[in-house]
Amino acid sequence: MPLPRQACDCQENQEIACDAHFLSPHAGKPSQEPAPRLVCQFCNYSTVYTTTMVRHVRTHTGERPYRCVSCKKGFTTKQQLEKHCSQPSKPCFKPFACAYCPERFPSDALLSRHRCMHNTFSSY
Repeated sequence: MPLPRQACDCQENQEIACDAHFLSPHAGKPSQEPAPRLVCQFCNYSTVYTTTMVRHVRTHTGERPYRCVSCKKGFTTKQQLEKHCSQPSKPCFKPFACAYCPERFPSDALLSRHRCMHNTFSSY
């Protein structure tokens, strides 16, 4: 049976996570008063969530705290960075990790060639 999510402002994406959120703090007692809204200092945007406001303000300030380690491009959210790094068309897409050092490579062939370097050094 689905839970009555209208009793709270749950922003969980997954139904199970939202159900867990609803059951723990709310336990059948809906909020008596609405949460105070935060208003953006740059525009009329408002929200009740601090994290949402922080993310929104970054659109005005240009802050991009999440950086791609390969191409140094900055992103306002961790999700944007993860999406960027998971796209094979990007030059910084390097899914093949070396087991001996932090280097990553876009192909298994380049990783194999790199591994030879470790084998050469270990034979001395």
